[in-house]
Amino acid sequence: MTQPSRVQFEAANQIAETVLNKLNSNGKIHYQTVISACASLAGTFYFRSFNLINLKAEPGDHVLSEEANSSFPVLAQYLSAALEMLNVKLDGSKLNSGIDEQHNPTWRKRPLVRMEAKDLKNAHIQAGG
Repeated sequence: MTQPSRVQFEAANQIAETVLNKLNSNGKIHYQTVISACASLAGTFYFRSFNLINLKAEPGDHVLSEEANSSFPVLAQYLSAALEMLNVKLDGSKLNSGIDEQHNPTWRKRPLVRMEAKDLKNAHIQAGG
């Protein structure tokens, strides 16, 4: 499995800091929203890397692609390795259970987070990362 470069780690850290800052509400952070925002950004950046041309899709649409299917095992390995490094053990019995209202992610600031993260990603690309 290829390791991310130092520049990629720096970009990821800046995006994570941006998400935390934008979703901070008077010193309080709703962690489920932060995790959901980061997952959404990762999925968006990953999908855009496929360079699909003439795609007529709206945000939130389900789009199938052979690129996603063929590269999913690598993505799953990264997720598994990251969770293992963080010593996170998933409880399979809870993975498909619903989310109660208290833990449901909120999306009021999502467009703001997405725009700033995209700008950071583009800045790192222009800088040679």
